[in-house]
Amino acid sequence: MLVSIFMILAWSGQGAVMGVMLQPLDKELKDSYGYQGEGVLVNHVVEGLGASNAGIEAGDIIAKINATQVHEVGDITKVLGELHEGDTAVVEYIRNGDRLKANVILSPMALMRAERPHKLAVLYEDRAYLGVEFQKLNEQLARYFEVESGILVTRVLENTAAERSGLVAGDVITAVNGNKIEGDLHEVLQSFKPDDEVNLTVFRKGTQMDLSVTLDRFARGHEMRWQDASGNVFFGRSDEDSLHPLIQDFSFRQDDLESIHDELKKLREEVEQLRNRLDQR
Repeated sequence: MLVSIFMILAWSGQGAVMGVMLQPLDKELKDSYGYQGEGVLVNHVVEGLGASNAGIEAGDIIAKINATQVHEVGDITKVLGELHEGDTAVVEYIRNGDRLKANVILSPMALMRAERPHKLAVLYEDRAYLGVEFQKLNEQLARYFEVESGILVTRVLENTAAERSGLVAGDVITAVNGNKIEGDLHEVLQSFKPDDEVNLTVFRKGTQMDLSVTLDRFARGHEMRWQDASGNVFFGRSDEDSLHPLIQDFSFRQDDLESIHDELKKLREEVEQLRNRLDQR
């Protein structure tokens, strides 16, 4: 059984921050939000920092910053990189179809780093696999989508169980087999095996529906996941040649260290088992 471990670098650029976490706005998310313009989606707002104080909320779409049109997240980071703590950024954003404006007083980068610790992801090949990128709903997003809890699908991977079932980006999954999703979807799926059929409770544009999904088997070449501090789950290829993790500024929290210790112990045991099998040949 192959074990793959990699770490994701918390952004360590200089400058100031608004206090938001962002994600690209693809066509499916635009359809879900009923917005076809340019911008990026706010998926998390850090309480007490500039964006929160200015009234920006999760689910808002940032269209401009300081008169610069926003096409991608990099447009915002470029503008912020030229500003300093205490400066004001004029942000134009979309909420429920209305274009609003806010003056955001920028905060020091150090306050944002605390929100984005390094995260460790370990995946095994012999596991059930749905095939979505997702974000756990925080209180702000749950209120926006009018659900108690669940996960927001931000991308459906091609040729996966999720795509075959009809899931699309923008769907909110609230339950699996009637059991509410309170945390990580992958933790819920760990209790299932490949080829198991599960029922997903899904909200799409405010309408509840049930989707039946036959889970895939995670295999070499599938896309592997990592998770940032706000609950976004992303994927990268599982082939070793495609894994080039950026690792620096090691500032792990205690739970990260404990997780690493446990996974390295498992890895050592598997290596020892492999060595014994080779010795017996």
